[in-house]
Amino acid sequence: MNSRPIRRRVTRRTTVWVAVLMLSWSGGASAEEREVSERSGADRESSGRSEVIGTRMGLSQGVDRLLIEVHKRQKQLVEAEREVARREAAVLELEAMIEKRIAELEADRAAIEARIATWETQDGDRIKKLAKVYSAMPPARAAVLLSELELNLAVSVLAGMKQKNSAKVLAVIDSKRALVLSRRLARPLAD
Repeated sequence: MNSRPIRRRVTRRTTVWVAVLMLSWSGGASAEEREVSERSGADRESSGRSEVIGTRMGLSQGVDRLLIEVHKRQKQLVEAEREVARREAAVLELEAMIEKRIAELEADRAAIEARIATWETQDGDRIKKLAKVYSAMPPARAAVLLSELELNLAVSVLAGMKQKNSAKVLAVIDSKRALVLSRRLARPLAD
């Protein structure tokens, strides 16, 4: 490693900064310069510079205005970043809530599907029992009762009966009703 001390070049800029610092320590600032200095105190703390430097050295006041505008925009950016962070947190929270709700709904859906399967099984068992009861009846009595039943239930009962018994019942039922029941037995999903 090089043991020689590093020499800094004294430039015009360094000289200007030293002069500005001396002026600010001597308290030679005007009221207007103090006001600008007070408004931009936070910026001075963060960057180590004063917006008043330009006016004390006879530089353009436009530089001061630009520095003040930059400071304002930095504040706006910080606020915008905070707002974005707040919104991101809210979105993440909503996503978590939605995922939780989806999981709950999926669990409910599975429970409902299980119940429906149970009901369909029970319904099938009940229709089979009903078909056995109607098969045991005399065909004329079964025909009267089937004529009074809802169409879908009557079709299900006839489908559950043995062919021989359902043929006897259909032979006794009113011809229009027998035709509708026969069509439904042939094509269950037809209107």
